[in-house]
Amino acid sequence: MYNKIKTITVLLLFVCFNLSAQTESLVNGKYINKTIGWNMEVPEGWHVETANDKAELLKHLEKTANHKLNGSAATQLISFNKGDKTGPMFRSMIEDSVSLAKKGVRTLDDLSNNIVMILKKTYSTTKMDTKVLNLKVDSQDFKSIVYTKEGFAGVNQTLLAYRNGYLFTMTWFFDKADDKAAIEKAVLSSTFK
Repeated sequence: MYNKIKTITVLLLFVCFNLSAQTESLVNGKYINKTIGWNMEVPEGWHVETANDKAELLKHLEKTANHKLNGSAATQLISFNKGDKTGPMFRSMIEDSVSLAKKGVRTLDDLSNNIVMILKKTYSTTKMDTKVLNLKVDSQDFKSIVYTKEGFAGVNQTLLAYRNGYLFTMTWFFDKADDKAAIEKAVLSSTFK
């Protein structure tokens, strides 16, 4: 009986691993995610972050925030940067809309307004300019939040959309025109099926 349970467990893990492995891939600089039907070219010369890079980032964010962060509900998708931990970066993730509904998140307008409110509270001593816009990438509608802080050269942008039962987010930061052009070209030329 024990051997049957062990065999079934191994088979289930194998199936789960194969299913997760089949939902996303990176081939010749093109990222493909079948779960949300999203394809994106990684800009040339940018470093695709590994699981270790993402774990280091989480530790850094926890230290900065001075508390433990719970990212268990969110799944990291592709992230890339220019190889400088403080420089330009792009990150994407999905979170199950069922878990979001339990947190009281109902619409993208509510969510984007909450994000702007959190940003203003987080940087309460810094003048911040925020804009919330509608944006379409390929066939997908997004809410776009653009925010800049006085005294900082960089610009941050976050795109939010509901897609295939997930909240899909893309966030990027740049401080140079060339980096802005590379990220925006990658994002705006990405496709959805």
